[in-house]
Amino acid sequence: MQRAQEEAKRSIERARSEIERAAREKLEAEIKAEQERQRQREEEIRRIEREAREKLAGEVRAAEEQKLPEKQLELQRLEEELRSRKSERGSRRILGALKLR
Repeated sequence: MQRAQEEAKRSIERARSEIERAAREKLEAEIKAEQERQRQREEEIRRIEREAREKLAGEVRAAEEQKLPEKQLELQRLEEELRSRKSERGSRRILGALKLR
């Protein structure tokens, strides 16, 4: 009888060990699967961010290219205005010098 009880205890212990091992393996598999899903989500986020940066850079370039002629015209207008003001100042100096005489 004692032998049967010891055998039953060992059988129960083996079953408990097997259940614990199976539970541990299942948990490890779930952790690995979650880590893989997390890695894929992070990869997807990086891809979306990269695409957004590339798209934004393209839009900025396009906007700058569209504004380039406008900026060149503005620059020419400002240069002409500067030349005009310089010539006005030169004329004023000459007129001022003539008045002093």
